[in-house]
Amino acid sequence: MSKKAAENGAKLCAPRELALADVYLELASLELRRGELGAAEHFAGRAELHVQAATLQSPPDECTGPGDLDADGVPDDVDQCLGPRETWNGFEDEDGCPDDPDTDGDGILDSKDLCPTAAEDRDQYQDEDGCPDEDDDLDGIPDLLDACPRSGEDLDGYEDQDGCPEPDNDQDGVPDVDDQCPNTPGEKDREPKGCPIKDALVLVTDCEVKITQQIHFALGKDTIKPESYPILDAVTDVLVKNASFQIEVQGHTDDKGSDSYNLDLSNRRAHAVRKYLVARGIAPERLAARGYGKDVPLVPNISEENRSLNRRVQFVRTDQRAESCQSPAQTGPDSGKR
Repeated sequence: MSKKAAENGAKLCAPRELALADVYLELASLELRRGELGAAEHFAGRAELHVQAATLQSPPDECTGPGDLDADGVPDDVDQCLGPRETWNGFEDEDGCPDDPDTDGDGILDSKDLCPTAAEDRDQYQDEDGCPDEDDDLDGIPDLLDACPRSGEDLDGYEDQDGCPEPDNDQDGVPDVDDQCPNTPGEKDREPKGCPIKDALVLVTDCEVKITQQIHFALGKDTIKPESYPILDAVTDVLVKNASFQIEVQGHTDDKGSDSYNLDLSNRRAHAVRKYLVARGIAPERLAARGYGKDVPLVPNISEENRSLNRRVQFVRTDQRAESCQSPAQTGPDSGKR
């Protein structure tokens, strides 16, 4: 409304009415954005009254005059566009040219610019919306400081300031999501996966799932001590990840005591370990349990140290038997307890 009045010369002949019309239009727009429809209609009505007054006071043949050929309210002597009319949009209205401004000077016209007062950063990432993208990958590290502005930092406490994801922090070939020791180089084929050999609880071979520490039981009983739970949990992890493995849980003793006592104790301990693995989710049909008593020593029972080595639990693979594998397995952890 006020635009038409301005083009008819109201800026020259009725500047007060034109200014009031613009003020009330702005107030109406503000109330509309706030959701106050009644107030918006009130101010719009007031604006219309002032536009009508400005129009009545500004007949084009009197107010534009011979010095304004395109009748846009800008005198010809300062009008840089004598044909097209000024658009009167608050942007360079004095030059007499219609315009779609580029307020922030980013090369994107305001009509298409979602951020008309903030210049696009032109980094080949969403450059057409007119908005600066200060953190393209949304990882919290500004692009100016981000060595990998298109790849989000994984924020795992390892080199998080460079803005680049590190999928394998210790570069040991085990992705961090699977690595139990993500910041310390370790072994891919041992449990805990990705941990150094000194920390490995389980080693997988063609012959067995070999534990590096002995399973400890209560003296003379088949009750597993809690200190051995992490070892059995590591065995469980191996079996979960290797669904084809079939295992015979073997129990062995030293030569102290009668044959029947040792055979019974080793058998009960083997079954106790099998029961633990089943409780952790390993299918029962994948596990056999057998006690061998004192019949399969690792070393001669000639000292307490040797007897400690002979008291053991082993997890022998039965799904495949390499020619080099002895049956029952003749290898075991370094120590044990009766």
